[in-house]
Amino acid sequence: MKKALLTSIVLILLTAVGLSAVPLPRAAIPVVSIEKVGENLKLDWEDITGAESYQVYEADTPQGPWVPIMPAVQSSEYLIQEPVSKKFYCVSSIEADGPLAPEGFVFVEGGTFYNGSTDLTVASFYMNKYEVTQADYQAVIGYNPSYFAGNPNFPVDNVSWVDAALYCNARSVAEGLTPCFRYVYEGEDYGTDPNDWYKMWNVDEYYLQFITCDSSANGYRLPNSMEWMYAAKGGNRTPASGYSTYAGSNVVGDVAWYVNNSGGSSHSVGTKLPNELGLYDMSGNIREWGWDAGDGSLPLSQPTFGGDWNSDREFCNIITGAASDHLGGANNYIGFRVVRSGL
Repeated sequence: MKKALLTSIVLILLTAVGLSAVPLPRAAIPVVSIEKVGENLKLDWEDITGAESYQVYEADTPQGPWVPIMPAVQSSEYLIQEPVSKKFYCVSSIEADGPLAPEGFVFVEGGTFYNGSTDLTVASFYMNKYEVTQADYQAVIGYNPSYFAGNPNFPVDNVSWVDAALYCNARSVAEGLTPCFRYVYEGEDYGTDPNDWYKMWNVDEYYLQFITCDSSANGYRLPNSMEWMYAAKGGNRTPASGYSTYAGSNVVGDVAWYVNNSGGSSHSVGTKLPNELGLYDMSGNIREWGWDAGDGSLPLSQPTFGGDWNSDREFCNIITGAASDHLGGANNYIGFRVVRSGL
């Protein structure tokens, strides 16, 4: 159960006429910006300490009545994609009754969604707002393997699935969490420390398939296919009008760096609009490694999700953009983001 903050409620009144901001009585006004993006209107506001999400409203007059125009969002910006039909907009902050998401993460409340062929149910989890950056990766692993190196806030690239799994475990250990990835070969559990794994694990790619993931552990891991697609679609915050083609918009350039706007390179994370959950770059910038267990051990390939800086728009599509690559493969268009199971 979620409730509007009573002591630090934030209300922003915006008018499309002249793109100006007007304060509501008894409201704390943060720095606000509003701009036209094509035929759309982009609203921005300050993050509020203790806010779990934000609700956008519209009205014909400053006195209301105020009508919610979409499910609550977890980011501090929103793109009104329809032609502006109202003159005034406001935003209120919402706090969660339960614990807030870890810093840099959003809470993805579980639910059921349609994956293009059937309904699937997903448990709650936490997902990083951004793809793992070059600075993030270097801080944990000690070096930066990226092709587009020298840009700390660019997503790390040129990492294999195994590199991503090892990052998850190393970061978990560094933060006092229980690692998720472990090595189980011929019935023997070699644990979560790669220094203790079967001697052939990093010699022959065949042996990589015996890396398994314990999703019940509280450490970092990669999202599975259901989790990634559910989050990309906006989880249970999907607008009443239905899922967008891309993560947060039906216009690919609003939310993704792809072949037509990237200039042949990845870009700093979070520079396009987020989706309804406040997740950035789910449809473009860099493809993202995932994890699917199959029969309990990994196959010799793993899924990759979302578009990348060199993708055509059809590969940025939430449903049709999924692909796969072999476990040891590393390319300048693949990186990853991390999740944690519900705490």
